[in-house]
Amino acid sequence: MATSDETERLLRLLQTMQKLLGFTNRALERKMGIGPSYLSRLYNGTIALRVELLLKLVDGLGLTAPEFFSFAYPGGTETPKSQAAQRLRAALAPFLEGKL
Repeated sequence: MATSDETERLLRLLQTMQKLLGFTNRALERKMGIGPSYLSRLYNGTIALRVELLLKLVDGLGLTAPEFFSFAYPGGTETPKSQAAQRLRAALAPFLEGKL
């Protein structure tokens, strides 16, 4: 199964974080309640990365989703470049500022 470059980048980041935090694949699999060799297959691209699993992995590493994504996409406070992002930023401003 082929994965996109961005998915591969996120998987490499997860794997690096896992190693830096001292988790073996097996220890993390046990902590997450998933089967043996699942992470090996995920990291090798044999199975697809789903959002649900990504969030479970992040939690298993002891991180919050915002913490993980701040590492994955540093500088998230920069001005949006695309028109779609600019429109969303304007529309979601009250929500993002905690006014809703």
